[in-house]
Amino acid sequence: MKLILKRKMDYRDLPHFRFDSKAAIVFKGTPVELKGNLLFCWPYRWETDTHSDLVSRLGADVKNWITKVDTCATIGVKWTDQINDVALSTTYFAPQIWIRDACQNDTTYAKLLTLFKAIYLTTFLDDCTDTNVLLEQPPTIVYLNLAKLIYKICLFKISSIEEMQNQDEFNDIVKIFPKTETSLKMAFDLSKTLKYQFDATQETAKHFAMQFRYFFELRIWGQEKNTNHVISSGLQQYRRVLSSGFTPLLEIVFLLNGSAIPAVVRENAYWSRCWYVAGFLLGRVNDIISLEKELLEFEKFKIVPDNIILNYLINENCTFDLAIERTLREHNDALKEFNETVSFLQTYPDHLFDLNDDMKECFLDSLNTIGEFISRSVQAHVIIKRYLKNIEFKIE
Repeated sequence: MKLILKRKMDYRDLPHFRFDSKAAIVFKGTPVELKGNLLFCWPYRWETDTHSDLVSRLGADVKNWITKVDTCATIGVKWTDQINDVALSTTYFAPQIWIRDACQNDTTYAKLLTLFKAIYLTTFLDDCTDTNVLLEQPPTIVYLNLAKLIYKICLFKISSIEEMQNQDEFNDIVKIFPKTETSLKMAFDLSKTLKYQFDATQETAKHFAMQFRYFFELRIWGQEKNTNHVISSGLQQYRRVLSSGFTPLLEIVFLLNGSAIPAVVRENAYWSRCWYVAGFLLGRVNDIISLEKELLEFEKFKIVPDNIILNYLINENCTFDLAIERTLREHNDALKEFNETVSFLQTYPDHLFDLNDDMKECFLDSLNTIGEFISRSVQAHVIIKRYLKNIEFKIE
C-alpha cells in the first residue's frame, strides 16, 4: 500500500474519532468522564474486515506453540480469549500484504504468526511486570534483568533453554515471577525462528533486540525511590515512547520483511523523527484507550502503570480533564507532524540529495511501512476486549 499525499491538508475539516466511555470510572474516589476527540486523518484508516478465519487460525497456532514450549501449560477459556484478542489486534498492525496473502502463502503466514508471537510476548510480559508494584519488589531488579536477558536472547547469544536457565537474570526473574518462565522460553523459541526460518543475524536483529531491551529497561530510567516526582516532562515523554512496546514490534516487521534499514537512512533526521513520532502516536493511543482499564487497576491495587495520563495526574497534579485534553492535543499535533513531514518529503525530494536512488527507495518504502504500522492503531485498541468495554464512538 503506497501512502501518497498530494498537498498539505486543512485539518479543521478532517474527521475525528469521537469517543465517550459510559463506564463508571473514578480517580481517587471521584467520578471522572473519559471522552474526547482524536484527529483521524492519514495515515489512520478504519478496516471493515475483521479477518475472523485468519484470527482463529493464528489463535489456534499460538495455543499449540505455548503447549509445545511448556508441556505443563493448560489453556482454559480465559487464556484462550486473551490469545484470540491479541490475534485480532495483530491483524491491525501487520502489513496489509501479509493479511492479503497469508491464507495462500506459507511464508507470508509464517511472518504474520511470528509477529503475533512477538505481540503476545510483549502484552503478557507487560501485564506480568505491572504486578511488580503489588509484590513490593524493587522494580529495577525485575526490569533490568528482563532487559539484559531479552537482549541476549534476541541477539542469539544464548544457544539453548538449559543455557538460558543457567543465567543469573533468568533465575532472579523466575524467583519473583514464576509465571514468566514460560514466556522466557517462548522468547527463546521466537529467537530460534528468527535465526533459522528468517535468516536473521546479530547484525540484522540488533535494532529489534535493542528496542525489546528498552521496552523493559527505560521504565526504570529516573525511577529511583522517591525521585519520580523530579523526572522532567521531556524525559517522561521520551521514556514513554521507548517503553510502550511498539518500537520493538515495528522493528520486527522490518526484520521479517528482510528490510535492513541502512545507517544512512536511520541517521537521516527526517526518517528518525518519523520513526519516533510513530512510536509517540502509538503510545498516546494506548494511554487513552487503555485508561479505563488502568484507572480500575490503580483504584483497586494502587498500581501506577506506565501511562502518561496517570503521570500527569499523579506527578504533575493535573486535573483529570486537563490531563485528557493535554494528551489528546499531543496526539493530534504529532499526527499532523507525521502527516506533514511525509507530505513535505514527497513534495521536495531534493532534501534527500545525499541518498542514492536505492537508498531513496529504501527511505520511502520504510516510511510507508511505518505509516501502515500505525494506520489502524486506533481500531486495534478499540476493537479488542482488553481495553475499553463501555466505549461509544464514531468517526466524523
